[in-house]
Amino acid sequence: MKSEIERLNKALNIMKEHPNSAFTEGMRRVCRIFDNTIFIYSAVSSGKDSVFMTNCLLLELFYRRFVYNGLLEDSFKKEWEDIIGISHDREDFKFYGEGGRIGCMSMDYELTFNESRELKLRMEKEYATDFELIVPENLKNGLWHGRTESVKELGFDLRWIDDNSKCNPYEYERRYIEKITPDELSECYGKKGLWFWDCCFPISWQNMGSVTNSRYVSFDPDKRDLWVTTPPTDTDPYEEYVMTLENMYKDFMGLPSPVEILPAMSDQKLRVEFSKYLSRVIPDAIANGWPNKRYKKGEWV
Repeated sequence: MKSEIERLNKALNIMKEHPNSAFTEGMRRVCRIFDNTIFIYSAVSSGKDSVFMTNCLLLELFYRRFVYNGLLEDSFKKEWEDIIGISHDREDFKFYGEGGRIGCMSMDYELTFNESRELKLRMEKEYATDFELIVPENLKNGLWHGRTESVKELGFDLRWIDDNSKCNPYEYERRYIEKITPDELSECYGKKGLWFWDCCFPISWQNMGSVTNSRYVSFDPDKRDLWVTTPPTDTDPYEEYVMTLENMYKDFMGLPSPVEILPAMSDQKLRVEFSKYLSRVIPDAIANGWPNKRYKKGEWV
């Protein structure tokens, strides 16, 4: 996780140099949100505001995870707390230290800008995936650390790589990713920072581009021949973030099914009902040991 430690060091230096900046004040507020909320949930539109806010949340998450697991020096923790103005014990960070992530929900318009979609896919692949899922069986449980062969030579599952490099973390090309070592790959993929619900199922949207149709339905299964793009399921082989009409009622993220959500629901209604869904399932899930335990066929295992 050298890349995330570097980001934390950069953030700390910015806050030290600009203690009264909007960024520093924002990080102080983020800290209070983490302290007073059992589960952080953010909506991501792939615009500058929501992406910046999600990155601030990720900074706080990795700060807490690394402190809990002893990956940051005590001196770093003290400097961070002096600037933020709040001190913590290590046990305060247990949920995020032991695998907790930030929840993110995004609604795919289907008719979105390529740049927005590419940015979201880069974020999902870097933060909403589990590195161990793509590791071959003979290298599980960290046995891939220190190997000098390329991930392609070692047999890593690389189905998630997109031929369009802008859809890959750091916009790396396929030929580059295939040649790097497992340790290098772990710095850009599978960081387990986000639980990402990328809603690529039919949603009813207000439409101001037509004088005859006030609404349109994205990913309408009856108009598949008119789709301008398709859900990126090919590069999400383990169904970690792409939520489609076919998988939306599975035990996504190891949680009970979102029975509140219906296909072709309006975008306004979906925002409300998705929040209700998380409010219903998250407290019980955490009480039952989630995310280390997962909900399968009516029980936590």
